[in-house]
Amino acid sequence: EPKGIIVEISKLIFDEAGIKYKFEDLPSMRILERMKNNGNMASLGWLKNTEREKIYSFTSEPVYQDEPYCVLANSSISDKFKNNNSIEEILTNKMILGVVTGFAYGEWLNGKIIKYKPKKQEVNIGDDADKMYQMLSINRFNYMFAGFEESLYVISRNSDYKKNIVIIPISDARFGNQRYIMF
Repeated sequence: EPKGIIVEISKLIFDEAGIKYKFEDLPSMRILERMKNNGNMASLGWLKNTEREKIYSFTSEPVYQDEPYCVLANSSISDKFKNNNSIEEILTNKMILGVVTGFAYGEWLNGKIIKYKPKKQEVNIGDDADKMYQMLSINRFNYMFAGFEESLYVISRNSDYKKNIVIIPISDARFGNQRYIMF
């Protein structure tokens, strides 16, 4: 069964509303396909965007707000970053950014990636959300973006990640994305 803070918050919301639920862990693209064809399904932790709002409905209020994004860098190149990097300095540094195919990082970060056009390595993570951390750990790309709290959680549970990945703050990062239940 899926775990995490958004799952726990959503359980409370569903219980209070008297809604029966069963959680299933699926890749995001499969969730979107299933939701188009199944009226009795909801999905947790999604960002609202214009494209999605044309097809799906969302809770009126967010169920969670992420901490600001941070950079995760392979420790072998972490010296290329200074302690206080702006998003422009990060995205124009000539290193390779790892991004998840089809993933929305939110309006602010997606806009900056489009504006600065960094070298990118797109990764289809399929069913394996841990794949990005694995690939960063072995330096298949140099850095990636993730929410601070997610990064701490994932890295703390894997000795290779503790050794091979460093967390670097973004000096001008906006507060994190608002997460909704989508149905």
